[in-house]
Amino acid sequence: GPRRPVPPGSAPGASGPRRPVPPGSAPGAPGPRRPVPPGSAPGASGPRPGGAAPRPGGAKPGGAKPGGAKPGGAGRWARFSASRDPAAELAQLRRELGDCERCGLCRSRGGIVFGQGGPDSGLMIVGSAPDQHADRAGTPFAGPAGEMLDKMLQHVLGLSRDRVYLTDAVKCLPPLGREPEPGELDACGGFLRAQVRAVRPAVIIAMGRPAVRSLVGGRRGFQALRGRWQRLEGQVPVMPTFDPGWLMRHPGDKRMAFEDLKAAAARYRELGGR
Repeated sequence: GPRRPVPPGSAPGASGPRRPVPPGSAPGAPGPRRPVPPGSAPGASGPRPGGAAPRPGGAKPGGAKPGGAKPGGAGRWARFSASRDPAAELAQLRRELGDCERCGLCRSRGGIVFGQGGPDSGLMIVGSAPDQHADRAGTPFAGPAGEMLDKMLQHVLGLSRDRVYLTDAVKCLPPLGREPEPGELDACGGFLRAQVRAVRPAVIIAMGRPAVRSLVGGRRGFQALRGRWQRLEGQVPVMPTFDPGWLMRHPGDKRMAFEDLKAAAARYRELGGR
């Protein structure tokens, strides 16, 4: 019988008309894309949605402090360098020391030997401990040892003792004239450093093994340090040498001690010793 007419393109294989395809919809067609905001494309450096706003000047939280000062650096000495009255600071330190009983030397002393001399001279001499003459006099480097020191100061540095600040690593007489022990040096160490900060010396002369140990520490022995410049806390030059009591018992070492003092005198003048 008769068949229904087939519309063109409906038969299998027919190529009748197709719906129009928008440009870019066909596979592989480069049709138009939506506009991309700056920075949204991969690799772009623009701001991201919800990101933090840039800080003015690019500063980072916790960055450098004003002035770039570092805690524990030269600033730890700054308040002492601004002081105009070292004598008042030393007097306050003496009051803080009081009738000290911080170590066993309090039982062998007659009195406390704190310090003596010119706190504004720029030169500080630290001995090891008071001897019996200093203990009775109440001043460091008294008696025959003090007389020898006075001659050394006068002949090498051209200074009298009132133009130098004198003190000891410990402030009390050890029993039987022995050297101070490490614990005794530690007990007085804080006060010695406070004296240094108050005096603000250009140069320190450390006389004797305990004085050197208290100021510069280290594992090297006295002979390895003597005559060689050291530094207290990386700042103040320290010249280790023999103490006058040793030189009285060992006069053959006087020549080396005088050479050490000459080096200290040259550095003192170079740094504007006053």
